[in-house]
Amino acid sequence: MSRDERALEPTRGAGPRRAALSKVAIGAALVATMDATGCASAGELTRPAALAEEGAVAVDALSKLLWPAGVKQRWAASSEDELRELEALVDLLMRRAEQGELRRGEARRALAMAARVGLELSSVETQAGQRRMQLWMLREAGERRRGLGAYLIRRGPLGVRGDELILQAPHPFFDRHTGVIALHLFLEQGASRALFVGSIHRYRRADGSKRRDPAGDNPADPAHSLDHPFARVSATLLRRRKIQLIQLHGFARDAEAGEPEIIVSAGSELPNHASAAVEIGLLTALESVDTSHYGISVERLGGTTNVQGRAARAAKRCFVHIELSEGLRERLLSEAWTRARFGRALFEASEKEGARGCR
Repeated sequence: MSRDERALEPTRGAGPRRAALSKVAIGAALVATMDATGCASAGELTRPAALAEEGAVAVDALSKLLWPAGVKQRWAASSEDELRELEALVDLLMRRAEQGELRRGEARRALAMAARVGLELSSVETQAGQRRMQLWMLREAGERRRGLGAYLIRRGPLGVRGDELILQAPHPFFDRHTGVIALHLFLEQGASRALFVGSIHRYRRADGSKRRDPAGDNPADPAHSLDHPFARVSATLLRRRKIQLIQLHGFARDAEAGEPEIIVSAGSELPNHASAAVEIGLLTALESVDTSHYGISVERLGGTTNVQGRAARAAKRCFVHIELSEGLRERLLSEAWTRARFGRALFEASEKEGARGCR
């Protein structure tokens, strides 16, 4: 095993605590990091960072790594070369995820690719409850975020019956709590291969301001900009691999108008196999939660302009778009029991129907 391949293995044992995470019971984690500006050459690695001794990285600590407080957000478009590099890198990690290891020489290549794109690649050991797992994590590091997204890929066999699931939360700064809820579901349920999340606000501009363009020119929006890194990676994987996407969003519910708490859709005017099964599963698992399907019993928030949904349909793969009311998001964040039932219904229905595909 090369030095670079060893560096991508989680570090265990004693090490200094990081002050920002000192109150969280976490274990050895981020290793093999490279300069996020892309200035480091392949193989020039920083020292592995052991965060603590007590166990694996907990959800709260991982959340702080993905969405740290106080960093500056300024949207910056990626070049075509950077986009292709990122597509190839995530595809490589997904191809090696089942085995859980990169082949000889691939670790060095992956680290170099990440550095050229402006991302940090690390191997992370995590723990949620009694569940421990190994992940590869791609994220922006440093004091600035330009909107590349963040990508967590579970290492090792999953035993899924159909297409692998990728859980997504493209708008963690706009759809409050969706990023953290998705992270909890990803770590606690163990059903999805990967988690993709946004890294800056969907309406962030190059000057750092937040401004929504009513005409739709919002390049930092992962779900509505075709050349957003998140969108390009998703579209590439849909073309190359047998995957299905589950995407979490949030909305302001008008209870007086009789709006439901959950709106399920396929990102199109009609349900697909997976979205219909998810609606039924959620109605069964959460009987007290009003759940509807777009195009059947509710006529808004169907995600019909979502570019991941369009890419999934073009690839004949399943896409499930979930809108959650603010009240339900609060419950999913604070009530582990409710979150567990929601997650099981969501993933079990998607996995079952994913075996059939959305063709």
